[in-house]
Amino acid sequence: MIGLALALACTGEPVTGSTAGLSSGSAELARPDLTGVDLDAAVDRALSLALSATAGPIWSGNRSTLEVGRTDCPDVYVGVPEGEMDLDEDLKGVHWSDRCQTAGGLYFTGWTWWLGTLTGSGSADSAEGRTVDGTRELQGESAVGDDSELRFRFNGTAEDALHRVTATDYERWTYTSLVDGRVDGRDSEVDGSAPGGWRADLYLAASGGNSDSLTLRGNVYLLTERIADRFDSMAMDLTLQGQTGASSDDCTLEPQGWFSLRDENAWWYDVVFLPVTEGAGDSGLDPDLSACDGCGTVYVRGLADESLGQVCPDFQAIWDRGVVAQPDDTDFLFTLRDLVTEAP
Repeated sequence: MIGLALALACTGEPVTGSTAGLSSGSAELARPDLTGVDLDAAVDRALSLALSATAGPIWSGNRSTLEVGRTDCPDVYVGVPEGEMDLDEDLKGVHWSDRCQTAGGLYFTGWTWWLGTLTGSGSADSAEGRTVDGTRELQGESAVGDDSELRFRFNGTAEDALHRVTATDYERWTYTSLVDGRVDGRDSEVDGSAPGGWRADLYLAASGGNSDSLTLRGNVYLLTERIADRFDSMAMDLTLQGQTGASSDDCTLEPQGWFSLRDENAWWYDVVFLPVTEGAGDSGLDPDLSACDGCGTVYVRGLADESLGQVCPDFQAIWDRGVVAQPDDTDFLFTLRDLVTEAP
């Protein structure tokens, strides 16, 4: 009933309790004017920002702020915080938990727990190659800064993993990331990330070397950045195959799935991609819409919008600029020993 009342209020019709109904003369909501908006460029920008919404900036932001802390602020412990989060008490790792301020004016408030692992074997100069596996996990409700700026703030969970094999004539890597939380502050703004921070519930899986592939599934909200001065959010469910490692049946010009942009008035613009797949001729798909042409059809409020035409993002740019920023091997390990050694 609350939803009905809100819907009626938006139309300007009177609400008369449980018997209220939509008037046949209710005016349809006017769609925002997109004159002058380059949707191709907007989707390109949104894709780039989504690719940066990984566990990497969160891990590096936590590390950067702790490296400028002091030995007595914040307090750092081995293991998980007691009573602070739903984690197995037997888990290892390190956490800081404090509400303090250094002599230089840097404050730490809240807590953050993290755990990184790294294993490696073999030699890159051999035919078998060198194999590296790294994982990182982080949870927190924390903020770090001073009177002039926020250095790092994080509330949520983040984890990622890298598997890489490098040999004399061969390279293969896979990277996965899962983030459910909000992050902002200067030390979280790495190259390519959204200025001002973001909130995400996003899964990313990418591969490279002998085969380029990408999967993006979830959503991202931009805290201050506005794409094309109007879009503040994006949602997606995409699978894209790059040219490297593609078979003759793969469409490398566009993904399978959809990508959506939301403006500040909560209007969603859905771009749906339907490249031809094996057996698609028997699926009833419109051959014009399902062609492997690099373009997607725009839907507004669930209906195809012919006035907006099709959107044709530059998916090749994803591979050209590097689909994700691979962590260095040493990034996976950040221990109590590192803090004691590096803290000034």
